[in-house]
Amino acid sequence: MNRRVSPLGLWLAAFAAVLSILIACGSDRGFEGGDPNGAGANGDGASSGILGGNPGQKTLTSLSIDPPKASLVAENGTKVTQAFKAIAQNSGSEDGYRDLYSHYTAATQYVQATDTFELLKRMYPKSIWPRKILSEIDHESRSIKDNSAFQRAYDEMIELRKLDAFKDLATTSPEDYVRIESDFVEIAVGARQYAEAERVARALMSDTAKPVDRLNMRLFTYIAAVMRGDNARAKSSLNELEATIHALPPNYYNNWVYPGTLVLIDRSELEPAMKQALRNLCKEGQWYTQQRAAEILRENRAALAALQTNGT
Repeated sequence: MNRRVSPLGLWLAAFAAVLSILIACGSDRGFEGGDPNGAGANGDGASSGILGGNPGQKTLTSLSIDPPKASLVAENGTKVTQAFKAIAQNSGSEDGYRDLYSHYTAATQYVQATDTFELLKRMYPKSIWPRKILSEIDHESRSIKDNSAFQRAYDEMIELRKLDAFKDLATTSPEDYVRIESDFVEIAVGARQYAEAERVARALMSDTAKPVDRLNMRLFTYIAAVMRGDNARAKSSLNELEATIHALPPNYYNNWVYPGTLVLIDRSELEPAMKQALRNLCKEGQWYTQQRAAEILRENRAALAALQTNGT
């Protein structure tokens, strides 16, 4: 998934890693059914709600934040942060949600993160970001152990794309709009909605006014064609991907990560050579040299030819 987030969101995540803080609301309201400072658990643990909690306590079902009275107090060990205050003050902004989610990812508490963001989704039904992060949790993390997570991620994104706030992004924040639509393409591939993934990817690439990640849109249309066994479309998509790769600037940095897609490839019934060829295209960070990229493209052509020969 695309890893572009706002500068403020990145700053908040970095700040939270250095200093743990809590929200003092002037009352004892806010964390029903659990100690907000309770011990965490790993991603498969029994605790749930806001950053874990004691297993013997009931699941968190409500959260109340009073921004006018909230203040920040440094306290060693606590994992309850200013993110809740930021969300309450502006539930339409991504930053507070990202800050909160960063604590879960640091502790790999993905089940607990799901509980919390499901609650935030109910609290702020018009906001894009709880659904966006839930889709990421399922596609990138929970899919590793639960194949149905791919479909859950897709379902969340379908509902997100119906929101007025998402439609407004096309004009108010085109970069965020394209980022979310681009992530939807990858998620649709994970849910085996191959035709939809290709349709959205091609629609994005046809709009030259917006900053589209063409490398990854070409990549996912190619993966979709391979996965659905359409050899002719896979070959044409690979040609398009090759042209995009040749146009990349020197020292290109691919700001995308592929944990969910790599799981999908590994679980597929493709031949091992085809799996490896696809995996090699999912290159995070510093992109290949032109020579190495050409080798990987040849590997993909050979793997496609073998599929056709074998009738798969």
